Amino acid sequence: MKKLILFFLISFSLTAQQRQKVIFDCDLGDDIDDAYALGYLLTLQDRYEILGITTCYGRTEDRAILAHKLLEVTGENHIPIYVGKNTSKSSERANWYADQFYWAKGSPLTKKPQGATEFIRSQLKKYPGEVIIFSVGPVTNLAPLGAELKKAKA
Repeated sequence: MKKLILFFLISFSLTAQQRQKVIFDCDLGDDIDDAYALGYLLTLQDRYEILGITTCYGRTEDRAILAHKLLEVTGENHIPIYVGKNTSKSSERANWYADQFYWAKGSPLTKKPQGATEFIRSQLKKYPGEVIIFSVGPVTNLAPLGAELKKAKA
């Protein structure tokens, strides 16, 4: 009986130490909600393992530069950032620039070899059933994955 209790205690402590794997998918830069959500998530790294940040909707590279600057000033440069597909029209790109982008303007962006959708796909395959995607923006990075799943089921 003592061995059984010890097994459950060891097993419980190992489970309690594992952090939930997450991907933060956002349209950082328009409204402040994404910045607050990311800031809050960064404070919870004892519970969550942030696999990466993906930017979605519109000027995704500008959003990634903003994410990079936020990670830089918080000392969290180890978290990779993946740029989603730019969904803005060329006329919108020329005229629209969110206020938050000015703060990060000129900040370097180290591009990752794969885009946001490819990164999400690779992590879901690498850790099946273990990844939670916190999406706080339009799901432009997730829509292609949903279409793939729908096609696979048909």
